[in-house]
Amino acid sequence: MALASEQDSGEVTSTPKGDPVLTFCFTSETEDHKLITTSQGREFAEMGFLPIGVAQIDPNDPNEFLLRELKGLSANLRFALHYKASDLVRTALEGLSDHQN
Repeated sequence: MALASEQDSGEVTSTPKGDPVLTFCFTSETEDHKLITTSQGREFAEMGFLPIGVAQIDPNDPNEFLLRELKGLSANLRFALHYKASDLVRTALEGLSDHQN
């Protein structure tokens, strides 16, 4: 998720100019592949965050994931997702495995 806004054109852009502010939120999906909004996701949305990508985590190996961007992102959000989001996901997964040990 990124601190962002959707423009009239449909493009999602970073709200503060400069480096986008990113965060990570766990969620799951329905059988028809729609994201389930969590209470944490709603809290982030209330602060101005919008989803910009989805990390699909391999259930057989939680250290492996595929990161997909959502459509309509501005260039700076695509760049941030490509270069920064993987670290956010890894950090969240490490925190999850730390709590399981």
